[in-house]
Amino acid sequence: MITFAERVKGVLYGTAFGDAMGAVVEKMPYGEIKAKYGRVETTRTKWWKADWPEEARLGRMRGQGIVTDDTLMTLALMNVYCTERRHLDAYDLACEFVKEIAFRPRYIPELGKEALILDRLFYPEKHIFNRHVLANCEPREGGYGNMVNCGAPCTSPRSAS
Repeated sequence: MITFAERVKGVLYGTAFGDAMGAVVEKMPYGEIKAKYGRVETTRTKWWKADWPEEARLGRMRGQGIVTDDTLMTLALMNVYCTERRHLDAYDLACEFVKEIAFRPRYIPELGKEALILDRLFYPEKHIFNRHVLANCEPREGGYGNMVNCGAPCTSPRSAS
């Protein structure tokens, strides 16, 4: 019988492996992916921008198993679960999750250095910080005004518990 802890570990490993494999082709059209890679089947794949100058890569490096902000955000959320040890709500996002992304340095593989997750995020994810810390909004209204995005947590009265 697989334990709950083993299932959670599987989710985290699956997230990291999928992220590392998908990161090398992110933002490439299907035809270009097919022409350059055929299929990405390993974490040892070279990133299509790896030979670009550092400034053109925005100081980042991907490929060869390097995970992105997607995995970092997942791990930050898991840290909040480990801290709170219960179902999370909008207030936890405003407090502990913001601390995880904006005030607790960690190693950022894409940047190759220790930094804040916030340094690696884009506008929709930074919106969390802006609304909760700079604007001091009511936590259940933290997602108001944000753009639609694949990864940024959204809090609103409908999603808050």
